Amino acid sequence: MTFASSGSTPEFFESEFDRDRLVSAMYEAAADAGAYVEFIDVLRRYLEATVLNSWNIEHFETLEIGAFLSDQGLARHFDRMNRILLQKAGHHLAGGLHARVAERRGVAVLIDRSGAIVARSAAASQLLGTARPSIDALARQLYADDERAFRSCVASYEKDGSDVALRIFRGDNFHLAARTVHSAVEQQLYLIVDTLQVEWSKTLEASLHASFALTPAELRVLRALALGRNVSEIAEASGRSVGTVRNQAKSVLSKTNAGTLANLNRLVALIAGNVATHATEDARPEQEVDMLTLPDGRALEVRLQGPKHGRPVLYIHGQLFGTELPPEGQLALNRNGLRLIAPSRPNFGLSDPVPPTNAAQEPDRLVQDIAFLLDHYGIGKLPLLSFAAGTVYGYSLAAAMPDRFTGLVHAGAILPALTVGQFAKMPPTQRTICFLMRFAPEMAPPLFRAGLQQIEAQGETEFLRTLFKDGARDRAVVDRPDLADFLRRSIHFGTRQSYFGVFTDSVQIVTDWSQYVEKVAAAGVPSLHIHGTADLATRISDVRRFVDRFPGITLEEVDGGGQLLVFDTPGLLLDRVAEFC
Repeated sequence: MTFASSGSTPEFFESEFDRDRLVSAMYEAAADAGAYVEFIDVLRRYLEATVLNSWNIEHFETLEIGAFLSDQGLARHFDRMNRILLQKAGHHLAGGLHARVAERRGVAVLIDRSGAIVARSAAASQLLGTARPSIDALARQLYADDERAFRSCVASYEKDGSDVALRIFRGDNFHLAARTVHSAVEQQLYLIVDTLQVEWSKTLEASLHASFALTPAELRVLRALALGRNVSEIAEASGRSVGTVRNQAKSVLSKTNAGTLANLNRLVALIAGNVATHATEDARPEQEVDMLTLPDGRALEVRLQGPKHGRPVLYIHGQLFGTELPPEGQLALNRNGLRLIAPSRPNFGLSDPVPPTNAAQEPDRLVQDIAFLLDHYGIGKLPLLSFAAGTVYGYSLAAAMPDRFTGLVHAGAILPALTVGQFAKMPPTQRTICFLMRFAPEMAPPLFRAGLQQIEAQGETEFLRTLFKDGARDRAVVDRPDLADFLRRSIHFGTRQSYFGVFTDSVQIVTDWSQYVEKVAAAGVPSLHIHGTADLATRISDVRRFVDRFPGITLEEVDGGGQLLVFDTPGLLLDRVAEFC
């Protein structure tokens, strides 16, 4: 193997020994989620000792990595590791489609193109039986007209794989909701059929009590029924007789004048939606989730946060992290009178993925989705807030549609990592992943899949700790007890469709996208970077140099702040955004 420049080799390095050590670490990580950190460390050391000679080079152009890329034996080990992880994950990745259906409380089934039920909840198994379950038992629960419509819907999906927008089918015991969902892991379209779900809350309970004079015992029964439990299950869980619970259920039906359990569930769902829409100002700022159907038929998930009639702000999330703001950010929205419109980009959350394309072109492709979103909500012009990798997309949107944006605010932005110096200053895990994304992206998937396995086995918080070292500001943010549940939801959002969204965003980090910034500056759209002086992923010195290159692009430094400013200081960010309204 040739090196780009001379220099002493680290003492620990012996070529064959460390290659064998790397291979061993790969299979250990595939078998044990706890070995992920060690695998990343060994891979980093191997790359730095063999390919990079401890980063003792001046320019990537002088880097010789041919020997590494041509090591077919090592490439086969990477491929085998990837296949092991994919087989282990199968349908049960954290947040995976099959697992989510299986964990539903009510009746829920997942149907493939052959019409086979490939996943089902416990309640569905009880209804359908365990021997060769089919949709017939579900269809027979519906009213005659709805049964015919349901069978037609399933048949159409089986015949041509057409998308099914959300449809409701009525029955005596429950209503069914059906819609298609794309599995990014398997690149396959599935049909999900499940009972209507209700998000129970104290406010909903108070509304039901005031509206129908339901007793506390009746409310407990109603809640259990809304969660999909039957009378026998409620009786067993509460320690009451089946007869007592059945009488209470009949009383609830009588007081609400619902008539049937299906109508009762529908009534509760309608009231729950009304309660959520009319939350008081003193309550947690309201949140809604829209599912838009784009012109090409894909679904786009959009989270709406803040006062309903507040001034609109477009929020572009970063990789790994979601569209939901922490409680402090929710309060800042109210204080500034802002309505945050936060779409989930393709391969994140519940938004459908885009057909396989060049990941580097995704910032340009996203423009059409966001243009449709703004038109859908009747918004002419508004400010934009972006976080981390979302910065690339924020600039691409403003470059393509400068007349739609009053200003841009970028929090903890990534920059194009194009120089040796930028790579060398990154934290070890990010450095290793970015190096592979730049020079050997085909070898990156097992790293991402091993990370997903760690999340599934050890939890989101432990995974985040592998990204941020002890003593770093971002590590302190990750360890905050008041953010624990929020960060778990955020990571679940980022990995819900496996690693594909993170892969696409990682491509942007090692791609020169500064042409977007040039167009934004030329169009006169003001842009503010808010960046922490203790951000270890993108150093403040690099941000200063980047900002100085473009007129109209300014920088506000947060002393001691890390990359996770959206979670650490959301109030500051939204105060600055409000200035562009």
